[in-house]
Amino acid sequence: MDYVRYPTLAEYEAATVLYPAADIDLIEEVYGSSLTPSTLNAIGQAIGHREKHGSTLVSSIGRTTESGALPQAADYLLRLEGVRTVLVMGIVDGHLRLSAQSFDPGIDIGDVVERAFGSYGSAGGHPDRAGGRLPLGIFAESSKENVEIEEQLFKVVASRFFRTLNLNGNQ
Repeated sequence: MDYVRYPTLAEYEAATVLYPAADIDLIEEVYGSSLTPSTLNAIGQAIGHREKHGSTLVSSIGRTTESGALPQAADYLLRLEGVRTVLVMGIVDGHLRLSAQSFDPGIDIGDVVERAFGSYGSAGGHPDRAGGRLPLGIFAESSKENVEIEEQLFKVVASRFFRTLNLNGNQ
């Protein structure tokens, strides 16, 4: 992220120590890796289908075969001006997948995701990154071609996430 997430002095010192041993060519290869068309489409979907309350943004990439597109979309959306916390959801292999990121020091995103969705599937993570995998149950098959069901899922998940963060639609 080119140090846009407010690195600490300790992180700069660690980078100074590690730099001489780093494989710069490998880092540039990983950092500059290309996106697949599916991932690019998912990020485009996330950009167009978002809801923001305060500095928190929730979005959906819809249905995809690439679960890796979720954290990439979350990372991209976290770059938006004024956004400090992001949750991106998508349907992958019959499950609702979640990817959340935050660099708000007042939010432990792993704890938030676990409180909001842990009773419905596996959910949780670290203070700055988290994820989840929730079964769709009877909606897995019926949502394949039903945009209305996907839209309802988005509304329910977004509402629960905002409510867990004590946000409402007036911010």
